[in-house]
Amino acid sequence: MKNFTLALLLSFFTYSLSAQFTSVEGTDLNWNDPDTWVDAQVPNLGPGAPQNLRTITIPEGSFVLLDGDITSLANLELYIAGSLSINNLTANNNLLVDVADGGVFTVKGDITYRNNTQIIVNGELFADSVVVSTSGSNATGCIGGSGSIRSNDEDGTAPWVPENIVIPCLGMENPFPVIALAEPGLEHAATTDNIELFWTTAKEDNSAFFTIQRSTDNAKWLPVGNILEAAGERTAYEFTDEYPFEGTSWYRLRLTDINGKFSFSEVEEASWTAKDLNFKVLKDPGTWTIRFPVIGQYIVEAYTLHGRRILVDQVEQTVTMPAPDGAVVIRVTNNKERTASRVVM
Repeated sequence: MKNFTLALLLSFFTYSLSAQFTSVEGTDLNWNDPDTWVDAQVPNLGPGAPQNLRTITIPEGSFVLLDGDITSLANLELYIAGSLSINNLTANNNLLVDVADGGVFTVKGDITYRNNTQIIVNGELFADSVVVSTSGSNATGCIGGSGSIRSNDEDGTAPWVPENIVIPCLGMENPFPVIALAEPGLEHAATTDNIELFWTTAKEDNSAFFTIQRSTDNAKWLPVGNILEAAGERTAYEFTDEYPFEGTSWYRLRLTDINGKFSFSEVEEASWTAKDLNFKVLKDPGTWTIRFPVIGQYIVEAYTLHGRRILVDQVEQTVTMPAPDGAVVIRVTNNKERTASRVVM
């Protein structure tokens, strides 16, 4: 890791010495004060900054405070051996953050990136979340290092979910906890009312809690619950998703350790059907009738494929609407707040 850091530093100097900014020795330094920086050159990282490579170095023993945000359009490299505190970090292209052993990087809000991000933490990083501001093949990034990554709350272990990030960075040892599940891993059982998840740990080492995550497209994930780890050698767990999605969903476990680091389990695919939400659409000339097999309390909405709502009504079993010109999305919600959506031609 030392060799990697040395090579990284050498690459900084090779790219652009003129863009190198190094803070002076000392503590309690103000980012916006010219005396903080060599040659009094305060780094300008706002949207109007020049698009040359910018390498910002916070040396060991220096504490630099920016009561504001860093916003970079391209090619920002931050090397932090001392301490740097900012409000938010936003980068459009090519962000590299390297927090050295003993270094502390505090982001009071979010780290938001768009393309090509690498975050290497051998010291400590604090942030509310790491957020992808776009989708697509270029929204890539990785996290690596042997340090701690924590959130800003009191216990420092609240989950924050980076998307489209690879853990660890290519060629680096994985410093993140490994979910050691006994065979057959994460399982599920679908009942009339819910989906039940089961798993057993084979080993637990400095772990804190599981977050159960669910996705409707196996790409974007949302938390549906948390379970504290029992801190045993082998422990069986179960979790009930009381409000599953109609149709196919995917589940995974996110394990967070005592340092706030995390990793994910393999994905489990599950299908669930609520009998009272299996509505039928009866088509007559000029009208459609939506009918439910079970009498209850339903909110029925219909949208065009462009998102314009053409129907909203609360019914017990049937509702009639004018026949639409084309396909619509029909969305129903029952009194248990379970929701099903279907495209009807």
